Amino acid sequence: MPVRALRHLLDIDASCAGTPHRTRRPSSSLCASLSFAPLPCDGNMESTGVAKASAHRASGDEAGPDSPVMNTHRESMRRETRALLLAAEAYRRAAESLQSIERQLQAFEERIARAVAVMQKAERVLADGLVYRQALQRAGTAPGP
Repeated sequence: MPVRALRHLLDIDASCAGTPHRTRRPSSSLCASLSFAPLPCDGNMESTGVAKASAHRASGDEAGPDSPVMNTHRESMRRETRALLLAAEAYRRAAESLQSIERQLQAFEERIARAVAVMQKAERVLADGLVYRQALQRAGTAPGP
């Protein structure tokens, strides 16, 4: 709790001395200074700005660099930055993985192309061998049936 808020509480306690607290209502700035729970932040800049502005109006204080509002906003921005950095790292890893898969696919396609070329050559050799064998059989010099 900020020192200014503590001083404000002490001033009210001193002014309420002898007065039952039920009849004495604290000022709205006291209520604002007592609510020191972090502001809700869903990461949306517009809602963060709205929460920051409403807290600023409720407290009646200027939002200085060390104010709870600014600290909450800074922490929210840190979380968003961390999330963006993690997303960028995941994207980089996915891109590297995709490049690796593309290289493997290209290598596989090259092997398939070589295998097809070998098969085509084997078919030509086999066809040539059959033609040669048929020629030998017609000439009567072919070995075997």
